[in-house]
Amino acid sequence: MINALMYNKKLEEIGFTKEQANVFLQVTTDMVDTQFVTKLDFEQLISEFKQFRVETRLKFEALSTEMRSIEKSIKKDMFSMEQGIRKDMNSMEDNIRKDMKAMEEGIRKDMQAMEARIIHKIASLESRLTMKLGGLMIVLFGVMTTVLKM
Repeated sequence: MINALMYNKKLEEIGFTKEQANVFLQVTTDMVDTQFVTKLDFEQLISEFKQFRVETRLKFEALSTEMRSIEKSIKKDMFSMEQGIRKDMNSMEDNIRKDMKAMEEGIRKDMQAMEARIIHKIASLESRLTMKLGGLMIVLFGVMTTVLKM
């Protein structure tokens, strides 16, 4: 207010009427109040910015903590899944080995049965061949006896 009176007085000294000086001072004051930033406005803005920085840093730290927690949880889940998969794979491997052993035993039994049938057929053929040879020998003996008697 003191400055406003001083400026009003200076304007009157250079030729402004009291009314002109008052109007000029009012327009200038309105313009300064609405267009310019005061030191108090600037300090308030800086204070708000600092508060925003603090809040943002706190939110970022909370988010970082949450992300680390999620990461640990995911790693734990992945490890658990890996262990489960490994267990399943080992079980599958054991089952495959058992199945292969059973197949091998089945094939061995089939081969032994096949071998026994082949041996039996060979023995049967050998027996038939022996009988036919015996019959041929008897016929040959009879032919030779007949030839010799002659």
